[in-house]
Amino acid sequence: MRITVIGWILVYRPQPLLCADPVFLKSGLDSVVMQPVLPSLPADELATLLALLNQHLVEDGLQLVAQQPQRWYLMGECVQGDVLLQTVPLSQALGQSIFPLLPQGEKRYWHRLLNEIQMLLHTRENPAVNALWLWGAANPASLPVLQTGEQQTFVGASVTAQVMALATAARYQVATHLPIFH
Repeated sequence: MRITVIGWILVYRPQPLLCADPVFLKSGLDSVVMQPVLPSLPADELATLLALLNQHLVEDGLQLVAQQPQRWYLMGECVQGDVLLQTVPLSQALGQSIFPLLPQGEKRYWHRLLNEIQMLLHTRENPAVNALWLWGAANPASLPVLQTGEQQTFVGASVTAQVMALATAARYQVATHLPIFH
C-alpha cells in the first residue's frame, strides 16, 4: 500500500499515531539486539504483512499503514492514551540491546502488543521482519490550525511546501522562479 504524503495527511491526519517501523531483532543469551540495517521488503511481502498485522490490530482499534516499505505508522485513539508514551527514536535503537529502550508509559499494554506482533511475524517462514519498533508518538489533531488569510501562503515548487500548506490550512502558490540569495 503506497500513498502520497498529501493523501496520507488528508486521510489520516486526525488520528494519533506512532512510527512503527519494521525491524529484525536478534536474540542472544542475555539480550535482544536490533540489527543495524533495516529489512528491505518487496511490495507483495509488505502487503501480506500489513494484512496479517491489521487483522489482529483491529481488535484494539489500531491500524498499520506503510508510507514507504521501511516507514510504517500505527494509528488509533489508544496511541494517545492517558499517560504520555515515552519512546526512543529508531536511529538511537539500531544496533542496540532493546530492553532498556522499550516504550515507557502504559508499558504493560505496549509490551503485550509488541509481543503479540512478534508472535504473528514469527509464524511467517524465514521472516525478514520479526518486530516493529514503536517511536515518535504524535497527535496531529491536537496541532493548532492556522486561520487561512492573506499572509498565510506557502510559496514553493516542492511536495514539502504543498504538505506544509495543507497541514496548516494555508494557501499554496506554485513558485515559477525563486530568487537566489547569497
